[in-house]
Amino acid sequence: MDPVLLAILGLIIGLALLAIEFFIPSGGLIFVVACVCLVVGVWGAWGAWGMHHRPWFWTYVGSLVVLIPGSLVGALYVLNNSRFGDNVLLRPPSVDDVDGFERESDRLRELIGKTGTTLGLLNPGGMVIVDGERHHCETPGMMIEPQTEVEVIEVNGNRLVVRVPFERKTSQDTPETGSQVAAASDEVESFDFDVPEEAEEA
Repeated sequence: MDPVLLAILGLIIGLALLAIEFFIPSGGLIFVVACVCLVVGVWGAWGAWGMHHRPWFWTYVGSLVVLIPGSLVGALYVLNNSRFGDNVLLRPPSVDDVDGFERESDRLRELIGKTGTTLGLLNPGGMVIVDGERHHCETPGMMIEPQTEVEVIEVNGNRLVVRVPFERKTSQDTPETGSQVAAASDEVESFDFDVPEEAEEA
């Protein structure tokens, strides 16, 4: 093969493979092939110009020094400004996304201490209505029945953490229930027959 053609093809194919390495992960295989092509190109350039046209050969080598980093920078630019790059790179969240999350978290924290009503069974997650708005919620671990009054105690991410208010729990143990139990224990059951005296003495 003509050394000039070999030098040109080695340069073009080597630079192209270096750029492709950014788009197609190959474990370094494409990079190795690119380096081989560039070495073959330099060998072809030496055969074409190394003996009789040294300035042309050094111009070829200088172009490698400029074009190799240029191809890498160009590949990175394309990767950062293309749809393919959006699918490959894990981009950080934008400032608007971060600010929006912080505003939503602050709004949810303002609901701490307020009461609401569960829409369905919390087991432990579900929905709750607080101040007329539906919110995702969860409990610290217990199940809560639908249409139960609950209290917001904290915020976990974008969810409210709720529980049954302590006052409601204690109000279920009414004084009437305790007095009825005490009265029942104080009653002496009457018998419709006489207890023998020996049994009484025993």
